[in-house]
Amino acid sequence: MRRRSDTLSGEGAPTNPPPGPRHVDPTEQLVVEVFVRDLELAITFYQALGFALIDRHDRFAGLAWEDHRFFLDERPGTQAPASPVANVRIMVPDVDAWWRRARSWGRA
Repeated sequence: MRRRSDTLSGEGAPTNPPPGPRHVDPTEQLVVEVFVRDLELAITFYQALGFALIDRHDRFAGLAWEDHRFFLDERPGTQAPASPVANVRIMVPDVDAWWRRARSWGRA
């Protein structure tokens, strides 16, 4: 029986990316996509935090923080989970000030 650690670090596990040119820029390789109930409200919230809207199609939006992408996918019937299921970390100079700002909007 294989353990999780065997598949990540055992014999045959990749230690470096394959040689050759990159398929895409690293900032586009791993992108978080979040399901939201109200796309307009979510776009407004993330823009107020400093994200730039870079793409919008029907129920989907692409945002960026510096060169990193962040996707929003509107799913109106989605229920909020009982506890957080993900953590998106953005480094800012004064996290307490940003937290107070987000809390003042009544959504955090």
